[in-house]
Amino acid sequence: MKRSVFILTTLMLLCLAGTILQALPYVLKGGLDSVAAGREHRDIAKVNIVPIEPVATPCQVRSVTVFPPKETSEIALMGPFALIGFIVSIYGVVFFIQLLLSLCRQEVFVRKNVRRLRAISGIMIYMVLVMGLGCYLEYSAAKDIVDVPGYALRPFTWPYRDGIRLALLLALFAEIFAYGIRLREEEELTV
Repeated sequence: MKRSVFILTTLMLLCLAGTILQALPYVLKGGLDSVAAGREHRDIAKVNIVPIEPVATPCQVRSVTVFPPKETSEIALMGPFALIGFIVSIYGVVFFIQLLLSLCRQEVFVRKNVRRLRAISGIMIYMVLVMGLGCYLEYSAAKDIVDVPGYALRPFTWPYRDGIRLALLLALFAEIFAYGIRLREEEELTV
């Protein structure tokens, strides 16, 4: 058991490191390119459209990208929330690594792991809400602009339902861990 937990933890840490290293050049390149170009920031909104009357055509338009005018764009409000989300997500990764390392040391049912799981779950819920709010603000900024003949704007749907499910599942695991710790402490007191 100890060896399999160590192997799984090591694989998980390697996957996490690989994902971060794979994404880092793109993040840095995008940031440096935008600074070097000195361009003014423009908000981009992508919305999905559907045909009003279904017609058998060889191709159909499914989405439209628009550039909302600065004065009507609410997307700029997302800046502080996104910055807080970025900082908090770094803490989430640190908590996740600490959780994996404590599991590797066979420290499963301890209060620190419960706090870490609760923190990771809360961070995931915050990030999903911020990303969903950003999508809704893009949708609301673009819905007044988009006018494609023969097409209607598809109603807004929450794009990150799986993220909420995963965060709630982690919260459930945290509560199961907390219950297991309480049972273990009660058992130690009765012996």
